[in-house]
Amino acid sequence: MPVRQIAPVMREGVIEVPVTTIEDRPGGLRNFQICALSAGEMRAALDHALDQDHVVVTIVSHGFELANRGGTRPNGIHVRRFEGLCQLLAERRHVLPTMHFADRPGLRLDREDAPLAPHPLRARWRQAGEASPCGLADSAAAVGPDGHSPAVLPRRRGPSPPSR
Repeated sequence: MPVRQIAPVMREGVIEVPVTTIEDRPGGLRNFQICALSAGEMRAALDHALDQDHVVVTIVSHGFELANRGGTRPNGIHVRRFEGLCQLLAERRHVLPTMHFADRPGLRLDREDAPLAPHPLRARWRQAGEASPCGLADSAAAVGPDGHSPAVLPRRRGPSPPSR
């Protein structure tokens, strides 16, 4: 399968649904994954998919991504990204519904959906957020390259609520 393929394809009787990617630099692809994209990049990728009538957006995640590398506490940057993504998807549920593949209507195949094109400011915001101990770029209310603020929830003040 071509590396830039993000639309579903039929291969040997099986529908393959590739992970959605974006270009963070010319020729450089990043998976649509909480630990790989900033909140602003996720918003831009979803806006692009909606504007270009993509068949599907496939977001991947691993359970350990919301914890620090030692697995001893939450990774604040990734948790804020995840919360922001959930909020954005909830706000747009009528145009960007989420569902299990078994519940989805038939997928349109053989489309030429293309990843979001690179924009140097989006990549720099992510890099700044990853370098900052507080993830400032992921929570800043600065104007992003698309003229909008990144999609994130406000930071929590004080201790986190107990987990259920």
